[in-house]
Amino acid sequence: MVNIVQKILKQLNTHKRTNLILKHYKNLADKKTLGFCASIQHAKYMAKKFNENNIKAVCVHSASNKENFFMERNKAIQNLEDGNINVIFAVDIFNEGVDIPSLNTVLFLRPTESYTVFLQQLGRGLRKSENKDYLKVLDFIGNYKRAHYIPYLLSGENPMKKSNKDLAKIDEFDFPENCHINFDFKTIDLFKEMAKSDPLIKRMEEEYFRLKNYLGKRPLRKDIYDGVDIDIKEYLKGRYTNKKGYLRYLNSINELNNIEKKWLDTIIEDFLIELENTRMSKAYKIPVLLSLIKDNKLKMTVDVKEVGETYMNFYKYNKLHQKDFNNKKHRNWKNWIRKNI
Repeated sequence: MVNIVQKILKQLNTHKRTNLILKHYKNLADKKTLGFCASIQHAKYMAKKFNENNIKAVCVHSASNKENFFMERNKAIQNLEDGNINVIFAVDIFNEGVDIPSLNTVLFLRPTESYTVFLQQLGRGLRKSENKDYLKVLDFIGNYKRAHYIPYLLSGENPMKKSNKDLAKIDEFDFPENCHINFDFKTIDLFKEMAKSDPLIKRMEEEYFRLKNYLGKRPLRKDIYDGVDIDIKEYLKGRYTNKKGYLRYLNSINELNNIEKKWLDTIIEDFLIELENTRMSKAYKIPVLLSLIKDNKLKMTVDVKEVGETYMNFYKYNKLHQKDFNNKKHRNWKNWIRKNI
């Protein structure tokens, strides 16, 4: 994880890249700007470079070593509102719960595949303010790939709960009064060029270790599903490994222990891949799998009567899944005995 972070920071803290950001900032940004950085070191670096180019900038962070260009959060906000400074560079301290209504430019300077983080950061600039007609978003990472979701959010829809085929077209939305949508993709060629050095496999690994650090443990498949906006299928499909499955992905990033490494190319791995590809539109298979587990260990054999007991208890105490029996064939299932299962 440390090596990955260092590589990211090395890419972000380069003279060539900073000059590119400065150039587009001068040409496109307005006076009240908030820049989201990848780390405290990155925020300090950007504040220093902007001041060297006669742009009044400060960094806001939680480190004890304040150094030059540091300013406390509330003081920085007030100075930005008053026009005493032009830019605040921060890490995650401004993601949520902070209002700067007059903010009119947001700089995305940190890689993130997290849909939630992206929206939190974008939301800092979407507050209404007198004499504020628009928000400029300068994306130097590639978050424009998520920009097409913004209209759905403004119309009150949650795009993450729908498949692509179910999403309406932009011209079909009912937006709030005085809400107009206009995307300017003048710098899209720049984004595409930058994306070449940020492939999916790299972002998958970064998101995996971000989640691991947050959870304090190795992420389970469900953790990846709930905590990463990259489709979990990418972690299972085996595109970047010799064989499909989460086990192989973990092996590719050196996350398996010695016991788990012995599972590779055995019936255990085949079993796990079968589970990952099993359709769960109905819950019939879950109680069967549960009957194979005892004290968090997988049993090699199980009595059919035990499977039946697990099956009955599963549906008895899980009302959400009782809809599986809403048909004539399973009528009066609550009164069944073992032989009916």
